[in-house]
Amino acid sequence: MKFCGDFTRCLSRFFQLIRLERNGSDNRVASAPVLLAQLCQILALFSFRPGIGAHRHLRADRRLAHANAVDSFWKQVAAETTPLIEPFGSDGKYHLVTFLWRSTHETRNVFVTGSFRGVGPPADYAMHQIPNSDIWYLTVKLPAGARFTYRLSPNDPMTFGGPRAAQRAATAQTDPLNPHKAECPPNASKFRCISVGELPGAPPQLWLVSKPGIAVGKTEKLTIKSTILKMERPFSVYTPANYKADGPPNSLVVMFDGEDLSSDPYQVTTLDNLIAASRIPPTVAVFVENVGNRRLVDLVASAEFTDFLATELVPWMRTHYNIRKEANQVVVGGYSAGGLAATYTGLRHSEVFGNVLSESGAFWWSFEHSGGICASRCPELGGRGGDSFLDSTTEGGFPIKQFLASPKLSLRLYLAVGAFEYDRNGSGGDILENTRHLRDVLLAKGYEVHYQQFVGGHDGLSWRGLFADGLIELLGSR
Repeated sequence: MKFCGDFTRCLSRFFQLIRLERNGSDNRVASAPVLLAQLCQILALFSFRPGIGAHRHLRADRRLAHANAVDSFWKQVAAETTPLIEPFGSDGKYHLVTFLWRSTHETRNVFVTGSFRGVGPPADYAMHQIPNSDIWYLTVKLPAGARFTYRLSPNDPMTFGGPRAAQRAATAQTDPLNPHKAECPPNASKFRCISVGELPGAPPQLWLVSKPGIAVGKTEKLTIKSTILKMERPFSVYTPANYKADGPPNSLVVMFDGEDLSSDPYQVTTLDNLIAASRIPPTVAVFVENVGNRRLVDLVASAEFTDFLATELVPWMRTHYNIRKEANQVVVGGYSAGGLAATYTGLRHSEVFGNVLSESGAFWWSFEHSGGICASRCPELGGRGGDSFLDSTTEGGFPIKQFLASPKLSLRLYLAVGAFEYDRNGSGGDILENTRHLRDVLLAKGYEVHYQQFVGGHDGLSWRGLFADGLIELLGSR
């Protein structure tokens, strides 16, 4: 956003002062009483031009000029939207991102909760109020190319623990000055949706957009009776345009969390585009849905679930669809817990799945370091139970230890993880640290690993585009 006018020149000076007082290794703006005092002086003086005999009207003139300047500022912000973004430094590696809130008389604080949040207490992400104004702000330094989600929470409980933290659900809302939203169904309230920010340099996500003139595939919902799991499992099958039961066989992709397809079919659009552009071969895709509250039971290190995939689902697909038999033409993939499930499935059944596509896989987890996720050991509880406390006295990295103990397999892996998915709580490592560790172990054992680190968090914004990147790496021309 470009500032204009006397008031905005004042704000520009204010942000220059912020830059001067920043600690280059910190990604937060500290509370700066001196800065605010200087800003108040500028705000009080910048528009004051008293004429002869005007001294008795001095205070009234100042108040009026201040109010007009603030109104002008908010009009400018509304026209150009938030957050405000400006370069930081001369190397282009970072930007200053400023969030704004226009207060009402009952505003006591405003907390910014986002997927970019760093280490530190909630107060580090509390906005500061410009004295004698309705302007609240917070400026953070973020890497170029970041994609992130966030909410603004006025009158926030300012804690992450205890019962008071739950009050945030009643206050956190979308940024009213930012039209870009996610997880926002039609007619959803501001408390249901989340705001989206994207910095210059964010990788384009070209494969997500339906391209005119390309042939589209077909998707149908099916079920399979699993003897291993003792239940019916719903799933969707995508067949590409020009699919023929008696033509050349297709590659196969198996993805988890298939119920998400109904609200955001980006994976289908991506497959249509990649196949039409010959970036991947004709491919059939299976989207396995979760059943009831079993997501964590099935996706977190369940040997039974991997056996269902390898010995029931894939053989059923080969019976009913024209699919290649080579394991190196089969991909299993997912995000978060689904990324862990895909990796574990490849580890246990590389004879069926020769490729793993993991996006932000939950590699921090182990049965001892579970964070209250007891997974397949407590199906009656939906995979959740026990102490959710995590610290470094126990070790995570379940798949890392599994690969260390296993002989090298015929398996290729695509591992994507976000730069904001690091350990904020001193728990011994989160998704970022454990994904890097897994990468290094795999490389040391001679695996082919495609590692991609994106500037984002555990919010799904980047996963959508990375799905295409992973397929191109694993199924593209070699």
